[in-house]
Amino acid sequence: GTDAGGRIQANLVDTGGNSHFAVSPNNVLTAGIWAHVAMSYDRAAGQLIFYVNGALASQHALGMFVPQTTYPLY
Repeated sequence: GTDAGGRIQANLVDTGGNSHFAVSPNNVLTAGIWAHVAMSYDRAAGQLIFYVNGALASQHALGMFVPQTTYPLY
């Protein structure tokens, strides 16, 4: 999701039901301007990465866990 500060927010839930939150810095997105936003999680490195228009926007150390992937993405 995004918010009014131009941030990207994510919550990855693990198979035990625990939440792992990441929030990008302010102003990685600009209101009223379309952008391609992507996220990746490298389990071995424990890193979540946000990308905006193909460029790295921010990196977050979440630790190693098994994400729950059987539910819808919101």
